[in-house]
Amino acid sequence: MKTIFNTSTDPRFNLALEEYLLKYKVLDTDLFYLWRNQPSIIVGRNQNPFLEVYLKQCDRYNIPVIRRISGGGTVYHDLGNINFTYITNDLKRTNDYLFFLAPIISTLNHLGLNVKFVPKTHLYQDEYKISGNAQSVHKRRLIHHGTLLFSTNQKILKQLLRKPKNTSNSVTSTPAKTKNIKDFLFIESNIEDFMDYIRESIILDDVTHSELLLTDKDYSVINQLKKDKYDTFDWNLGANASFKTIKLVNQSRVTFYINKGRIKDASCNNLVLQTFLKNTLHNTPLDYSVLQKKTKKLSTVVKDTEKLIKKLAFHS
Repeated sequence: MKTIFNTSTDPRFNLALEEYLLKYKVLDTDLFYLWRNQPSIIVGRNQNPFLEVYLKQCDRYNIPVIRRISGGGTVYHDLGNINFTYITNDLKRTNDYLFFLAPIISTLNHLGLNVKFVPKTHLYQDEYKISGNAQSVHKRRLIHHGTLLFSTNQKILKQLLRKPKNTSNSVTSTPAKTKNIKDFLFIESNIEDFMDYIRESIILDDVTHSELLLTDKDYSVINQLKKDKYDTFDWNLGANASFKTIKLVNQSRVTFYINKGRIKDASCNNLVLQTFLKNTLHNTPLDYSVLQKKTKKLSTVVKDTEKLIKKLAFHS
């Protein structure tokens, strides 16, 4: 088994790195590594962030929303959260979550915790969820990744994640009570030492372990993938964001039809307003900065343009 020492905390780069290692990097053995992200919301491949996330709060705290390539629920990452990634060519382990989590469970239990696997994808300490996991398969390779809540800001987490209602074609998350691992430890530990302990407990059991060193060419491809995919609205928010939403515009109830995060149609009883909104906003992404560029034109008909823009962009 190989590992990499990834010191980046840029969530867009880190998700691009995962995809690169899964799809493009030649690996002659399994890979396991740990990493952390700056504050960010990470949504699953099949989820609608407009229904899962309080986007207005994300804007307030300048917290990005980024989509990963695996399924699973919406999660909050910060520097108090540890991410772990396994990549293997052993496709027999697809959906065998316990196989990948068993070493994590053993390591945590050696520290005095009583961590249990709760099918299909979670780790619990008592009644509290401390880890969520997801998988994705590309050709003949499998990625399994998960989180470990060590000292995450639980207050911010609760402010950012919605309890979603399934009103679209997307897959919704299943909320759970969460708590930090640090609250259950009998010894004082900082997150860096805890990560070293996890890494050594898993990697050092493999006598063939070694470090995978990335080249300048590797980094060039990763950064290009980051730019082309993980820096874009269409991937992070647009993918799987198809739904309809009703907003009050000039005292008229307007139904906006959203497809892949973009306004495709609008309807209401006021045909003049309906035609104006359809023509003005067609194919516009639900992105606050983009919608703001429509302010001048919208204000010729819409009485409270700023209010409408915020309600559309933040699904409030």
